[in-house]
Amino acid sequence: MKLQLIDVSVGNQRVYHPREGNGYVYCDGTGGVPLTKYDNGCNGSEYRATIMTYPIMTTDKGTVIDLKHGIWAGKSYTDQPLRFVNFAALNHHSSYCGATSAVKNYLGIADLSGGPNPDGSGKLTKDYYNFHAFPFNKWTPGPALGMLGGAVGTYLTTIRKADLNITTAEWVGLASRTELPVARTRTVLASTDPVALDYHAIKYLLWPNSRYPLHNPDNIDGPLRQYLQKCAQIGAGTINEKEMGVQSYDFSKRSPQKRGKSLEIIGAKEWGSIKNMAIYMIKRFL
Repeated sequence: MKLQLIDVSVGNQRVYHPREGNGYVYCDGTGGVPLTKYDNGCNGSEYRATIMTYPIMTTDKGTVIDLKHGIWAGKSYTDQPLRFVNFAALNHHSSYCGATSAVKNYLGIADLSGGPNPDGSGKLTKDYYNFHAFPFNKWTPGPALGMLGGAVGTYLTTIRKADLNITTAEWVGLASRTELPVARTRTVLASTDPVALDYHAIKYLLWPNSRYPLHNPDNIDGPLRQYLQKCAQIGAGTINEKEMGVQSYDFSKRSPQKRGKSLEIIGAKEWGSIKNMAIYMIKRFL
C-alpha cells in the first residue's frame, strides 16, 4: 500500500476532498470542512488549540481511502468496508509523557507540520498547533495536563477510531524507545479500546519490569495517567479495570492466565553499556 503520510510541510499537499487527490484534510472550518478542534482550556499566552487532520491516500491497487469518510470510487463514496488497524510498540517515552503505545501512536496518522516546539511555530495553520506542539513545550510538559490524551480522544470520537489496536511487546524499552535496557516480555496484546490496552500493557508489562514510578498508570500525578485519563473522559476508552474484559493465554504453559498479579510478565533483561545502565538508574531512583 502507498501511504502518503508525509507532512504537508515536507512535500504532501493540503486537500479538502478525494477529488483533489492524495493529501491531508485540515478540519479548520475552511473549504467546506467543519471546524473540529480541541483546546487546553488555558487563558492568555498559555492558551493553545489544535485541529484534527486526516489523510486521503491511494493504495497500490488504486483504492482511494478517505480515513474519515471511507472508500472513494469515481464520483462518490462507496459502501466498501474500511478496516483500520493501529499497530504500536510499548516503550518508555520521556519524563513528560511516561510511556508510548497505542494512544500516542495515533499521532502518526496526523499531520505534524510545524515541528514539535510551540516556540518554534509548531503551527499547522493560523493559530492551530499540531498534535505534538499542542500539549508539550518541545520535550517538557506544556501549560495544561493530559492534553495529549484530550487531542487523541477528540480524534477518535470525531474522525476515526481503529477497528483494532495491537501492541507488540516482544521487547519493552525500560528507559528509551531506541536504546537498552530492555525486557523481553514476549507478549502481543490487542483490544478495540486503545486506552484500556495502554493501561493494561503498561501496568502489567512495562511497570513491573522497569519499576520506574513514571510508568505506574495508577500514579494520579504522573503524565502517563493524566493523558490516559483525559482520553478516557472524552469517551475514547476506559482506564477502569472493572470495565475491562481481559483474556490472557500463556503459550509456554499452554493455559489461560487469571486476573490479578499473575498477569504481570517479567522478562529477561538486556542492560547494554554502563552508560545505558546509568541512564536507567537515574530515571528509576532520582
